[in-house]
Amino acid sequence: MNEKKDSSPKKNKEWQLRLAGMMRTVKSLEAENKEKEAKIAQLNERLKEKQRTIESLQGRLEADKSRSYVMQPAVGSTAQRNRERELEKRVKELEDIAAKDKAHMLRLNEVNMKLLGKLKAGDTEVEHFNRAEEEFHMQLKTIQQANSEYRGENEA
Repeated sequence: MNEKKDSSPKKNKEWQLRLAGMMRTVKSLEAENKEKEAKIAQLNERLKEKQRTIESLQGRLEADKSRSYVMQPAVGSTAQRNRERELEKRVKELEDIAAKDKAHMLRLNEVNMKLLGKLKAGDTEVEHFNRAEEEFHMQLKTIQQANSEYRGENEA
């Protein structure tokens, strides 16, 4: 009986330490998740800006092309062709940047989903520890009652 009585506080302390560790882990994961979500939002905004820039440049390029064909029959000036090549090159660069940013955003979304999964798993484990701690306390009370009843019988 003494052995159980001595190990009960140790078990209780162990469960409390494990629970505290899990709570710190959950808080850390929540903070990390918030940071990742903020970064994703920032990247989404940058991606939108770059897409608008690309669309604007493409619109200008199309307008310039249509104007040049209307104004100049088959032969365009060298300066105009150079300008078109420059704009096409810039559009390509911006499309590449947008594609890289999109890939980066997808990776961050994937990391975010993994973190959310870990967070849910941590929450589940914390709930498990809470239930185990409650069961432990109930068993401890039962043992204490039995012990006090046993002492009461022996004294009488």
